[in-house]
Amino acid sequence: MYLSCYILNPRAAEVRRALKSSYEMHRTVMSAFRSNVGDSPRKDMNILYRLVDNGKVHKLYVSSSEQPIKQMPEGFIKVQGSPKDLSHLDNIFDIGQLYSFDLMAAPTKKIDIPGKKNSKRVFLCKLEEREDWLKTKAQQNGFTLLSFCEENQEGNKLKDGYYNSIVFKGTLKVTDKEKFLNAYKKGIGAEKAFGCGMLLLSPAL
Repeated sequence: MYLSCYILNPRAAEVRRALKSSYEMHRTVMSAFRSNVGDSPRKDMNILYRLVDNGKVHKLYVSSSEQPIKQMPEGFIKVQGSPKDLSHLDNIFDIGQLYSFDLMAAPTKKIDIPGKKNSKRVFLCKLEEREDWLKTKAQQNGFTLLSFCEENQEGNKLKDGYYNSIVFKGTLKVTDKEKFLNAYKKGIGAEKAFGCGMLLLSPAL
């Protein structure tokens, strides 16, 4: 597994284009990887990204099971040491470890549409539903929540629509090493192609 980090220069035309929508950012991220990986390159290479804006600078984090093979466009400035090899995490994560986490996610559920074969995915509008969603995802992915809060509900533009996302921040404890490692590599929830699902971790203080 590899983790790359870029500082974005908003004066660059390619950066401005990518920032216009989650769809354009997805296309830009994928341009750095090989494309001959079957029908679903992002899923096959476990590519996740997260755009973080602290009001002063845009940072882009990209995790993947393979190294990028191409340079990102002009204005995406690679942080020194990127991509970082994270293969050692297989021996780092362990039961009982505590981490501070930052997760942008799309809490959703599927509902049946009368007369339609396929169900529809809808955003969970109630706080209690989103809290239950996160607790369920924690149980499924090998960790328990010690504390968490919501920040920054946003509408994210796609090519032909949009989706809503929430940023969850808090503290977690690992309860199943293999499930947690899988969640860290493959992401949590829906819209993983468009900036959601990536767990940003730091040691809990």
